[in-house]
Amino acid sequence: MAKPIDRFRDPLYINWLKAARALFCTAEGIRDFCERHMKEYQKDVISRLKCPTDTCTGGTGLCKDCEVLWKKELTSQIHTKTSPCWKNANVTIWDSSAWEVAKVYMTHGQKKVRSAAETDVVGLMQLVHTCGWFNSLVTNVKSFEKVKDIRNDVSHSVHLKVTDTQLGEYIKDMIVLLEDSKELQNDKKAQTAVKELRQIQDLPLEINDTTVLQTEKDNREVELVQIERDMWKTKLDEINKWEPGVTKEEINHALDFISKQTDLSEIFKDDIELLKTKMYKLEKRVTETEGKKMYCFILYQRCK
Repeated sequence: MAKPIDRFRDPLYINWLKAARALFCTAEGIRDFCERHMKEYQKDVISRLKCPTDTCTGGTGLCKDCEVLWKKELTSQIHTKTSPCWKNANVTIWDSSAWEVAKVYMTHGQKKVRSAAETDVVGLMQLVHTCGWFNSLVTNVKSFEKVKDIRNDVSHSVHLKVTDTQLGEYIKDMIVLLEDSKELQNDKKAQTAVKELRQIQDLPLEINDTTVLQTEKDNREVELVQIERDMWKTKLDEINKWEPGVTKEEINHALDFISKQTDLSEIFKDDIELLKTKMYKLEKRVTETEGKKMYCFILYQRCK
């Protein structure tokens, strides 16, 4: 099996990890922005929607009549071709939890998330891009969709490689988002993220026996191993959940890559076993389906 240090000598693999780190920094940069404005939106809705039966008293849960009113309001804020994801949210506490409102504007898989801090970069980007409340708060909501697409490109990269040119473009797009002239350019968290992104982009990596990503500019060390583990954990979770965009080629390459790494194969052995089981069942179903099709075709030919 390959030693961990071997893969850390591949500049394209390192760039893949850099891109993952950059996406994490971008998400950190907009969490407060997203949470703050969702609370404002929730407060605005509460001030405008009145319970038709006077049975709801703010914070005690919504009645069925109020649920209808809230759904109509939240749907009216969608300015893309997507539909609200009601399954993500606990409808009855929309009047007491702003983030349950936010999750309506994200794709499935966010049900257990309780705050912006727990939400991944895709969920945050979808929120701002989809919810019309943010239209007046950012110059171009499409920049959020662009970063969401970058995340999907990185996460679903089959060969786990990002070129220098790609990394530069990715980080440039993330910085454009974080320096939006409406509000984010003056947001402390967003600008801290911009500084981190520029360090990630410009700084060469020094890989030594302790396997760290070292920043010579400020002597700050970011553990490359942890970045890698976080990225693989996310990737394997998505694969095992059959998230949209996951391909058979991506699954096979991930299994092949990890099986050759002594440390990763041990760390993620449970995830790998689960994935192998799912792949076996999937291939078995495909084989059985193809067999039935062939049997029916033979019968058809005989009956002609």
